[in-house]
Amino acid sequence: MRRVVAFAVVLLALAGSPLRADTVADQITSLSGGSVKLRLRAAAALSGLADDRAVVALAASLRDDKDASVRRAAALALAKVVSRATGKAARTKAMDALKAASEKKHEKNKKVRTTAAKVWKDLTKALAPPKGPPVFVTIDPTEDTTKRAPARAVKELDKSVKAMVTKASYSFEWPGDAMPTGKELEKNGTTAFIVGASVTKLAFDKQGSKVTVSCTVEVKVSPWSGSDGGERWIAGQTAKASGNGKAESGTSDASMAGGVVECVKAVGERVVGDKVTPHIKKVLKAAN
Repeated sequence: MRRVVAFAVVLLALAGSPLRADTVADQITSLSGGSVKLRLRAAAALSGLADDRAVVALAASLRDDKDASVRRAAALALAKVVSRATGKAARTKAMDALKAASEKKHEKNKKVRTTAAKVWKDLTKALAPPKGPPVFVTIDPTEDTTKRAPARAVKELDKSVKAMVTKASYSFEWPGDAMPTGKELEKNGTTAFIVGASVTKLAFDKQGSKVTVSCTVEVKVSPWSGSDGGERWIAGQTAKASGNGKAESGTSDASMAGGVVECVKAVGERVVGDKVTPHIKKVLKAAN
């Protein structure tokens, strides 16, 4: 009995996608023809479907429908379905249609113009990329120049650098899908730096059943001019800092690896917290 019920649920789930697709297509057909009442219903239905086809159809309706009430309904529907997730082509058609409908030379009905203008303004604001932070720190992947550190140690050092940058109230994340260009940094009034950490020395001193793990971590920091410019070596602003540390472990490979992780993590936090982020603060202060 359980198998039959499960199979029925799967069938119902699989049936959902085609049904939705048909609904979108049917409503688009209704929007482009039929009575005014039918077109108004279609616009309302499409306002609840975040689908690029719905966006394109509503934009066409706003631009071409002969009835003002339908054009206004299309504008209101676009306010609900257009978002950053909307495809670029569909989004462009929607914004162009709204912009045109807000102008008297394209739209004679005042209510439609007023509605289209408000929707265009609201969407322009909503679709604008989030403003970048005042200070942005891009972090290079941690390197292990010794070729002896376990992967977990490299990963933990990378986490430590990010944690200390965040603790200093600087951001290592840029809003959006791509790293900022120099023009984007300038537009946002953002001062950017690049930070890169490396494990440069590892030593193991075995004494009986114990091992003393010694490590050296080096961190470089310099101004950064964006994804299209890279780092800039500037006297007084580019710096390197290093630190040493020790950790105790057992003699097994797993225990020594744990000792390396502990040593590298602690030294990385100290170097970034005591030397790197204060250096960034000093550079920012001098610039202001």
